[in-house]
Amino acid sequence: GTVCREAEMSLLNSLFFVGGTVGLVVGSFAYELFGRRKTSILGGIALVFGTFLGFFCNSYSLMAVIRVLQGLGWCLCYTGIYIWCLELVAENMRVYFKFVTAMLWAAGYVLIVGISYFIHNWHYIHVAAASVFLMNCLPLFFLPDSPRYLLSIGKFEESRKVLESYGRLAGVTMDWNLVDLSPPPSEETKVNDKKCGALAVFRHKDMLLETFVLAYLWFSTCLLFYGLHFGWGSFGDTPYVNYLFAALGETTSYFILIPVVKFMGRASAMRTSAATSLLCFLLAMINLKWSAVWSLDRVMALVAVASISVELNVVYLWSGEVAPTSHRGMILSVGSLSARAAAFMGPFVSSFSDDRRVILGINAFLAGSAGLMTLLLPETTKIPFAKTPDQVTLRRKDQGLKSLQSTCKD
Repeated sequence: GTVCREAEMSLLNSLFFVGGTVGLVVGSFAYELFGRRKTSILGGIALVFGTFLGFFCNSYSLMAVIRVLQGLGWCLCYTGIYIWCLELVAENMRVYFKFVTAMLWAAGYVLIVGISYFIHNWHYIHVAAASVFLMNCLPLFFLPDSPRYLLSIGKFEESRKVLESYGRLAGVTMDWNLVDLSPPPSEETKVNDKKCGALAVFRHKDMLLETFVLAYLWFSTCLLFYGLHFGWGSFGDTPYVNYLFAALGETTSYFILIPVVKFMGRASAMRTSAATSLLCFLLAMINLKWSAVWSLDRVMALVAVASISVELNVVYLWSGEVAPTSHRGMILSVGSLSARAAAFMGPFVSSFSDDRRVILGINAFLAGSAGLMTLLLPETTKIPFAKTPDQVTLRRKDQGLKSLQSTCKD
């Protein structure tokens, strides 16, 4: 068998994220060019194939290839599935959908730990993991693509048939008077759509602004999230207790997500969470300790974990709603790429300085700036998705936000 040193194991972990970065770059174009379904299936094939190769792996170089394939397939498949499902969920149910995905994500950690606990041979661990991924991906071959996506590329009748099939599955008859389906675009509109394709993100100033703000929110929130998680080891007591408290804070955020977002809206929930994080970091600068383990610093870090976890879930949901259907895959991929960069930098932030007040000051700036940046984004609670870049502009005007451009021009 192959025995890896610690440095080699670290490189293998990094290669997974390299593959994930490549997957997101590919997905940023593929989700719009080929659809949510085909791109997700492609990612699923790469993930299952790459993981199953682990059964035959007896060399470090092959394992390096496997880790890149796993990262590429994982990001390409599951980001696509998220977009695909989000576009099927009604406006008033999206926050519940995000809660369910967060809980299933947490359950996935338990499943992976269970596989590793009961199966000790890493060749068979790969077979078991590949089997789980295969069961995840098999339904993709039998499900139709997102009707919103089909409508955005002019496949009106196909979109209509998909909705009718889901209606029959639910045992209801579709009332087309209650469904917002625009007629298929004319040939002239299709030409304009090509001009406003993937690169329209850079030409349409309103969409570019919102994409930049979302990317910053992803970056700052993930930098705080990973920085805090890697910083828990600096507290007293044992590492197990430290990370148990961190997990408690994160789990708490899942349950407060629904009432916070449902009653406050996306924008206010994000600002309130950012303000809470900012206050926690400022208070943590006060040197107050009442036992060998517990201090104000530690309590504020625990609260900040919960508030930042809420921010992370809100920005994931909000990004999918702010992005128009024509560019949802690209904009979510850009946000995820920003998150990957933050994941690399997060551990270094926690060890940037020996003076903890410096780190807390950086964290406070990130939290405060994220809260301010949300003022540039529209509220999307119970609002239908924008379909095109031009509808992004109309939405900004309707909500009294400054518009930088009124039309999508070549």
